[in-house]
Amino acid sequence: MKRARGSGHLTPAAVVEQVRRGNVLSVYVLTGENTLGQEQVVRALREAVLTAETEEFNYEVLDAEREGVTSGEIIAAMETVPFLGGVRLVVVKHADALPASELEVVGEHVVVLLEQARKDVVVVLMCGELDKRTRFARQMGASGVVVECAPEEGCDPVEAARVHFGKRMTNGAAALLRELSGGDARALGLEVEKVCMYVGERGQVEEEDVMAVCVDTAMRNEWEVADRLLRGEVGKALVALQELRAGGMDAVYECTIVASALSRLPAACAAAREGTLYQRWGEFRLSYSNPAHRAVEERLRQIRDERLARTLRWLMYVDIAVKGTNVPGAILADMTCVHVA
Repeated sequence: MKRARGSGHLTPAAVVEQVRRGNVLSVYVLTGENTLGQEQVVRALREAVLTAETEEFNYEVLDAEREGVTSGEIIAAMETVPFLGGVRLVVVKHADALPASELEVVGEHVVVLLEQARKDVVVVLMCGELDKRTRFARQMGASGVVVECAPEEGCDPVEAARVHFGKRMTNGAAALLRELSGGDARALGLEVEKVCMYVGERGQVEEEDVMAVCVDTAMRNEWEVADRLLRGEVGKALVALQELRAGGMDAVYECTIVASALSRLPAACAAAREGTLYQRWGEFRLSYSNPAHRAVEERLRQIRDERLARTLRWLMYVDIAVKGTNVPGAILADMTCVHVA
């Protein structure tokens, strides 16, 4: 089983993978700031050891931050006989909030569980950062049950979907998720979890799934305009603009949306010409899984630099017209869409 880099601790991804293969320990101590990693371990254990018939009786969650939760109550939960001869899963949140003496008592009990190799109970102790000087931390470290849930740097959505959820993910979907998260690894992890839950039994996450579940309606409409303009689908671009207007969008903002689509055209054309568009599909709001992607590539290759320059110049005039005259911005945005597409 994989260990966290630079330590003798397990990693959330390794634990999830092992649990799915049927290798379940009787005790796990989850530490660190990556709460998503902790939640993924708990979810994997729930799926592995509980059933629909037994979950209500065999799954117990205690929060050591709540008044009255003691080592005695936690041990009693561990020793409760499982319903219907199944496996009992006991999760203790904020276990490190217990007084040191109480935490030691819990530690001594879980060591006994490990020595007995109990198969009828799984105990998960969720903590923050463990003080390695304490007897509890030393006991757990020596037992090899500490799962180091450190913040994930540079989280790879494709790898996260595969390891944590058993899903494949298209390059377009991954690129879109990276852009949405803005470089925040935790935000990216949450979005990956959200979209993987959304696809359900399906084995692959598509760009359309990300659009449906991770992007609000207003942004989806904006991206729809950009996508249709890049494809050269003027009619559909105008329909998307009309939907934006129905939502009360400001006329100047309409032109900003059209401008964002235009700004992608030069880079999309260059990528199509140099043969890298298939790798960068998501950057341009295009779905590589679309059957018409070859036609889109062909169209982009045919757009010459002079034509792009004329279009950008047209957009400049439109911007001046919207801000400096009484001409309705909606009409100018529509005219620009027609000119571009």
